[in-house]
Formats: sequence, C-alpha cells, structure tokens
Amino acid sequence: MLHILFSHAAKATFTQAFQETIIPFSGEVIVSEPYLQLGSLVDERKRMKELSVIFGIKAGEEERGALLKQFQQQVVKIQDAVNRGHEITFWVGEEAADEIAMMYLIEELDLVNQATCLSLNRVRGPLLVRELPPERLEAHFLPIELSSDAIRQLQLTWNELKKEESDLRIRRADFIYDHLDYSYYDSKLLTLMEENEESLVAKLVGEIYGREPHLPFPFFLWRIMVLVEMNTIEWVEKMEDAMMSKVMIRK
Repeated sequence: MLHILFSHAAKATFTQAFQETIIPFSGEVIVSEPYLQLGSLVDERKRMKELSVIFGIKAGEEERGALLKQFQQQVVKIQDAVNRGHEITFWVGEEAADEIAMMYLIEELDLVNQATCLSLNRVRGPLLVRELPPERLEAHFLPIELSSDAIRQLQLTWNELKKEESDLRIRRADFIYDHLDYSYYDSKLLTLMEENEESLVAKLVGEIYGREPHLPFPFFLWRIMVLVEMNTIEWVEKMEDAMMSKVMIRK
C-alpha cells in the first residue's frame, strides 16, 4: 500500500508507526506538499516565484525550476505505483492544501486502463493530518475507494478551480473554496496589535497561525513585512532573525 501525505511534517508520525508496528497496517509513504492553496494554479513557474517570495527564499530561476522538477518527480514515482497496480491511499484533512494537492495528482496521473485502487482517507475534525500522533493513526484510517465517477468529478472540480485564478484558496466545505487576495489576513494581523504598543513578530505570527493553521506560518511573517513596506506598521527593533523583531502600528 502506498500512503500519500500532503505535509512533510506528517511523515515522521507514519514512519514511527510503521517501524514500531503500532498499527496493523503499513506501506510506503510519499509526501507531496506543493502548497497549491497559494499562488497561481495556471502558471507553475509564476507560482514558484510567488512561493519563493512568501517563504523568504532568495531563489533564482534555476532554483525554482529545480523545485518544480522535484514536484514532477513525485508524480512520476506515484505513476510508477499506479502502473504496478499498487493500492494508493490519500490522507486528506479538512484543509485546502490537502484537497487541492490530491486533485492535482489525480489530474496528472494516467489512470486509464489501470487496475490501481485509489482511496480517500478523510481525517475529520480539528486535527490536521500532520498533528496525528502515531498511536492515533489506526482510529483515523477509514479509507473509501474512489469510484470512476468520483475521480471524474474531482477532475472537473480541479479544472473549474483553475478558472478561479486567485492568490489564496481557503476551504469552506469539502472541495468548495473561498478565493481571496493575499492581503485578506492583513486586517486580522492588525487587530492583534495594540495601538501605541510594541509587538514581538514571533508572538503575532504564532497567534494568527494558531487561528489559521491551514496556511504555512511563513506566509504571516511575509505579510508583516509587506505591511512594513506599505508603511502601515513600522519596525521598532529590527533583528537579523525577523521573528525576534518588534513592530508597532505607524502613528
């Protein structure tokens, strides 16, 4: 069995569970985390450029191309499992990143005349897949086989999603999303700051990430930097490690 995860942070949990035989099932684990909730879905090179800005990576065209190649290699590895008829289970939490990454893979894979069984293992509730402890995996392992009709519907949803070109895709219900601008969370960040009071950047990022864990925490650090560039807030104490810096609302 091949288990597809959409969070690198989740892999250690599965590896430990399989090595220690904590659970009655095992298999190979592949992680694909393309962060498709962020940036363009139409132009992948444009999206790589946007992600390098959001994650604060000084990457040139060559580095972005290498990252794109890495994502494509993951598809090739999964396609090989499909060709060999392996059972494949997608572990999907209630967040846009998981759902969209799964739809992307299904669209990229050649499933015609293949005997592979594709299953969706939906992790419901407040816990994200990356937050599951090893001993809890069995309780959340309730895969449902994806029928041909279900796969076709997911492919249609993916194609419709690409037409709604936006900065952010935030999950509202199963495979239904709100399409927002990058600036959407700026006001939420500002509400965490007291007027005329200094705020530690790490505290701001931690608080909003705790409320909005479906977005990677570097996104919120980037938005703080954008707010500084817009002169909405200002540095009070700027450190080499931006998270240890202090900011305040500009008077």
